[in-house]
Amino acid sequence: MGLREPEPVAETPAAAQSEAPSEGPEQSPEPQPPMVPTEAPTAMSSPTESEPEATMAAPAARASLRITATPWAEVRLDHRALGTTPVRRITVPAGTHRIRFECPPLGASVEHSVTLEPGADRALFADLQADPPRVTER
Repeated sequence: MGLREPEPVAETPAAAQSEAPSEGPEQSPEPQPPMVPTEAPTAMSSPTESEPEATMAAPAARASLRITATPWAEVRLDHRALGTTPVRRITVPAGTHRIRFECPPLGASVEHSVTLEPGADRALFADLQADPPRVTER
């Protein structure tokens, strides 16, 4: 009887056919075929479980930025304060970012948009003594 219990769980259609002749009083092949569609979505859920793992790996695309300025600057990346230059190396998500350089004693500031591809390593230099202030990418 221990063999009969695992068979319906593992293979509902095969177990229904082999158990129907042996168990005369419980011949119900119709209720067991509806369990076959129940197993089919379970089989489909296995690929679904592996898909989120692949999806989770994609957002890990990162890039690096090094930021300097003359004479110096307070730096903001996407409206978030990073501190004063030099900003040695920061890791950011790949994509487009807005950088603001500001030197309050000079009353000078400049904004720059940079698009970073995954794995990029970019250096930004702001010349706040220039008229007008400018940013160079390297």
